[in-house]
Amino acid sequence: MDSKPTFDQLYLDRLKFKPELKKMWLAFFVYRFRIIMLLIALISVWGIYSFFKLPRESNPEVKIPIAVVSTVFPGASPADVEELVTKKIENKIAGISGIDTVTSSSANSVSGVVVQFNADQDLNDSIRKVRDAVSNISRDLPEDANEPAVQEISFDDTPIMTVALSGPYDGFTLYEYAKNIKDDLEKIAGVREINITGGNQRQILINYSPEKLNYYGITAIQANSAVAAANINFPKRQF
Repeated sequence: MDSKPTFDQLYLDRLKFKPELKKMWLAFFVYRFRIIMLLIALISVWGIYSFFKLPRESNPEVKIPIAVVSTVFPGASPADVEELVTKKIENKIAGISGIDTVTSSSANSVSGVVVQFNADQDLNDSIRKVRDAVSNISRDLPEDANEPAVQEISFDDTPIMTVALSGPYDGFTLYEYAKNIKDDLEKIAGVREINITGGNQRQILINYSPEKLNYYGITAIQANSAVAAANINFPKRQF
């Protein structure tokens, strides 16, 4: 007794090969599958080799198109800092090409101006333009204001090690120990910068007697000038 053909058999019987399919570009991969397998193997080997040769870093260098201009104006109020320092720096920097935004903040004795450049700008060239502009405006700032400092924002400047110093000593002694440790650590190759935070630093306070100032006929400003002149260190010359 003959069995009834299945649906798959009927479908395969109706299949017919069309000779024009040999002219299609896919036919190359069908008839030459060994070459395709070889290419896949070569690409896989090349990918594995590239993976192990590719440099990998936990903190890769990332260029951030941001610069910070900080200026110290000792003893000035936020309003004076903004009027005498911050606005002058903003007006000078605003003319630089390639700047996206400029934001600023003024606090007691400190002015900060953040400059963000366009993403397509060369970061080193943009930082140089900001430094040139700031150097030209230094003469327009108050005499008591320090030189503006231009700093590039970089992930490389973030500290990679923090050391806490403690012991049965007061803050002044710990600070002196920290300075000694800093001097030793800076001698290590690869160390860029070490900053000390905390601790107590020694300061000398001078109180004037108004009666003695009147007796000698000098003012407090003259006394301050005399103290500042006496506190200048001159290098010794060897002849």
